[in-house]
Amino acid sequence: MTDNVPADPNRQIRYWRAGEGIPGVVWTGVVLYLLCAVGLIVSALFMWAAEPPTSEDVDRQKTIDAVASALRWIGGVEMIGAGVLCLCVPGLLRGRARHRTLAMAVTGVVVLVALGSWLIGVGGPAQPVLALLLALAALAVYRPAVKTFYGQKTGDDR
Repeated sequence: MTDNVPADPNRQIRYWRAGEGIPGVVWTGVVLYLLCAVGLIVSALFMWAAEPPTSEDVDRQKTIDAVASALRWIGGVEMIGAGVLCLCVPGLLRGRARHRTLAMAVTGVVVLVALGSWLIGVGGPAQPVLALLLALAALAVYRPAVKTFYGQKTGDDR
């Protein structure tokens, strides 16, 4: 290896250059973000629309009410997260680094909420799928090859 360039051509990074348009990996990330936003909205609507059952047993009814309340909170967080991700999409396509950072922060929160709700048994089986797709979208817009698209310096220009 010479000049910090890997000998293997598959490991070389081809950075985006001005005039090349929007990188394909950014388009992939944006499409995944939009698909996840739709999934999060649908999931949140199901959580909000769920009618909790009633029970004669007071303790069981308290548990049912707690789960119903948790579903509404989780649905609210997912709805807000989906809205913010949708608002970040134009900035992601224009190469704005702040929108990318905001999308990553929202992705982290929504992934933790989705996986947490699934782990405690409140969320459905779609939650880990949405978390995985959100993680893939975040990885797509944070690839090293698109650093220059978002105005960051490469390791070579520092």
